[in-house]
Parts: sequence; structure tokens; C-alpha cells
Amino acid sequence: YEINVRERAEKALHASEAKNRAIIDALPDMMFRIHRDGTVMDFKTGRDFSQGMPADILIGKNLKDLAKDPMTGPGAIGIVQSIIPIAKAMKTKKPQMLESDIELMGQMRSYETRIVPSGDDEILAIVRDVTARKRIEEELAKAEKLQSLGILAGGIAHDFNNILTAIIGNITYAKMQMDPHDKGFEKIEIAEKAALRAKGLTSQILTYSKGGAPIKRSQPIGGIISDSAQLTLGGSSTRLTMQLPDDLWAVEVDESQMAQVFNNLLLNASQAMNGQGRIDVTGENLTEVGDDLPLKKGKYVKMTITDTGVGIPPENLTKIFDPFFSTKAKGVGLGLAICYSILKNHGGHITVVVDPQCGGPGK
Repeated sequence: YEINVRERAEKALHASEAKNRAIIDALPDMMFRIHRDGTVMDFKTGRDFSQGMPADILIGKNLKDLAKDPMTGPGAIGIVQSIIPIAKAMKTKKPQMLESDIELMGQMRSYETRIVPSGDDEILAIVRDVTARKRIEEELAKAEKLQSLGILAGGIAHDFNNILTAIIGNITYAKMQMDPHDKGFEKIEIAEKAALRAKGLTSQILTYSKGGAPIKRSQPIGGIISDSAQLTLGGSSTRLTMQLPDDLWAVEVDESQMAQVFNNLLLNASQAMNGQGRIDVTGENLTEVGDDLPLKKGKYVKMTITDTGVGIPPENLTKIFDPFFSTKAKGVGLGLAICYSILKNHGGHITVVVDPQCGGPGK
């Protein structure tokens, strides 16, 4: 009888362990069970980790040794290093949370590590990939900042536009009263051109601030890009290649606003190469989008514009869509901000990627 009881208890224990293991294995997190001296006692990779670390390399090894071992892998070393500071958790007996950004496969990923004491001699380290969540948070923060700046800029631009209308009207009237051969006539023309340029700038600010309610109709996007290329790249030495599939879906867009988007993007790409180099435009149909993009579920057309310029410094990547940010001596800093605003009002999104292999060309 005692044997049967023991056997049933052992079976129940094994079943419980198997169930718990199945639950743990289904979690997206990477998990370590670590002795207080830093030795890895147990380990499982996570569903969200494309570069899983083999358990036989980790178990029985000390974290400090693993952080120096090339067999661990460059990305995994970063993760291991993020959980080395376990002394505080053991001392305080309180959970600790660490955040770290680690490069994996040429891309920066964000991780959140929770270190939880387990008994007197062990801790559990739970590593979660929070890259998608952080990107969405950054996009929301960016959208809120752009909206606030847009309201402010729009109010100022509206008032300024009214003033310019009066100035331009009076200049036009003064020109009508003057002889074109008068010495002052040329100065009046210069003033008129400057006022018209200022009026154009206020129009850009108003477009950015309100986005301009798009008047959409279904149309192929290839024609819009071709027209924009002729307008912005004509007369330059920039080469343009377009690879758009025959079955690329038509899109619901405001043609003039989308033309403004492509004008800005193609002009930026050409200027980044000093009018030389090559711009590649590709398109593809998407039936689903990643969770790290602030887009609703549905069908989208993805357009990629790649140039062979020197690229964007990493410290500027988070600023390029900010209004009035520019690295050009005579730049206004509204081009990409307007692109962002227009695409957002179309239910789309824009992002930039810099090739990590060559440190320059981007898309």
C-alpha cells in the first residue's frame, strides 16, 4: 500500500513538473535559474528570441565566464551581461528590474530583465524582448509631440499668413504704380519674391499642422512617384530605378499630398548624394503588418526608397521627423515632418532604416 501511495505521489509530482515546464516553455521570455555565486543552474530560451542560446553551453557555467566566452555569441553575451548584477537582489531579497539595449543581427533590441530572489541561494532572471512595445511607445510620444507643436505652429502661421497677404497686396499695388525702369522697381520685386517665399513657408507649416484633410481616391501609386521623380530629379545626375510589381494594389490617397511626400523623400535622397548616386524605389503588397508598427490590421502597400548616400548619424535618427530639425545650412526642417503628418492622416506610417553593414545608405 505504501509503495502504491509513493508511486502515485511520484507520478503526480512528475505530471505537475511536466505541466509547469510546458507552461514555462510556452512563455515568450528567456529564463535563467542562477546560484548566488553566478552559476547557471537551469535555463530556457524564449519564443521571442530568434537567436536562442543552447542550454548545454550555459548550464553549469558562471555568468562572468560566459560573458567572456565567444561560444556564447555576441548578442547572447549582451543578455548575459545584463543579468550579472545579481548581488543586490540576493542582498535585499527584493525583485530588481534592469533595462538594456543590445545589438542582435545588426539591429538594436530592447530587453527588460527582472531578477527575483528564489530562496536563500538562488535567483530567477526573466528576460523579455520589449522592442515592439518601446517602438510603439516612442511613436505615440512622437505623435503627441508633433500634434502639440502642430497646434502651436499652425496658430502662428495662420496669423503670419494674414500679415503676409497684406504685405504682398501692398507690394503688388506699389508695383502697379511704378515705372518698371525706376531704380526702386527692382527692389520692390526682390521684396515681393521674399514675401512669396515666406508665404510658401507658412503654407508648409499649415500643411504640417493640419495635415490638410486628404481628398482620397483609388489610384496606382507608381504614376505619382514617376511624376515626382521627373519634377525633383530632372536636371540632376541622380539615377532612379523603380521595381514595382504588376499586381501592386491601388491605394486610397490624396494625389497632391502623396506627391508632396514623394517630392520631399526623393529630393532628400538626391541631396544626400549631392545629386549623384542611385535611388531605388520598390513596392510590395502587405496582407499583415508587424506588431511594432502603429498601424491597424489590414492590407497595405509598402514603398521603400533606398539611396546610396552617406546615411544619417545615429544621434539624429530619432529627430529627423521633428519639425524644424535640419542638418542643412539652409534647411527649414519641415520636409520629413510634413511627410510624417500626411502619411499619418492617410492611416499609414513612415520610418527610416540605416544599413548597419556599410554605415551609410538608408531607406
